[in-house]
Amino acid sequence: MNQEFTINFCPFCGTQRVPEANYCARCGTDLESVLNEPEENLKITIGEFFPRLVDALEDVSIANLLKTISTAKNILLYPFRYAVYLREGKLAPLFTILVMATFAGAFKLFLHPFTKPLMEKLDMGNDVGNAMLQFVLYVFLATFFGYLAVVVARIIHSVLKLRVERTRFVYAMVSVFSILSFAADVVSPFWIAAIENGSVTWWQTEITRASITTIYCFLTYQSLRREAVFLKENVAVLP
Repeated sequence: MNQEFTINFCPFCGTQRVPEANYCARCGTDLESVLNEPEENLKITIGEFFPRLVDALEDVSIANLLKTISTAKNILLYPFRYAVYLREGKLAPLFTILVMATFAGAFKLFLHPFTKPLMEKLDMGNDVGNAMLQFVLYVFLATFFGYLAVVVARIIHSVLKLRVERTRFVYAMVSVFSILSFAADVVSPFWIAAIENGSVTWWQTEITRASITTIYCFLTYQSLRREAVFLKENVAVLP
């Protein structure tokens, strides 16, 4: 922890810190991590977006998949703790999440009744050709939706004049959008089956997804805002 500062209250539950304690006595939050910056670069630039995405594609592994699943659990169950989890290093890097969400989304394309016929027409007739086509599709989808999410987050931050740092806000919104997409597409066989048997329509599922994503983005923003207010009011400079 930075030696020039100390923290007197838990940022999550507000409990007063026991002198020299590293963890909150009530909720167990790692107080040492509150003033630490996340190791990953949170700044997302358009020029660096594609190279960082390719790096994440090269690092695809079972470990990253498990980290993404763990991140989905943390965000879905405890969105108000997003800022704390980010500082504690309990969330997968954004571009890892984006790659995993892209794989899950591409999987959905082969099942969804509206995109399945198109994917069948794109069959190149051999496994190598299909693998190359799918790889290009993965990269295109990840880049397109990633760029779109970044632009939308920046616009929202500027228009609403939000009281959190733009870099953190954009990173958080793209992360939440990607993790919600990952979670929804992983279970896509279930809701696609509901569309096919007429239980729901495709637009009902899309509205539901958009509404849930909006709610989680708002809850995550509240986590960032609470963190900003907390650090401003409760972090004291050591004499």
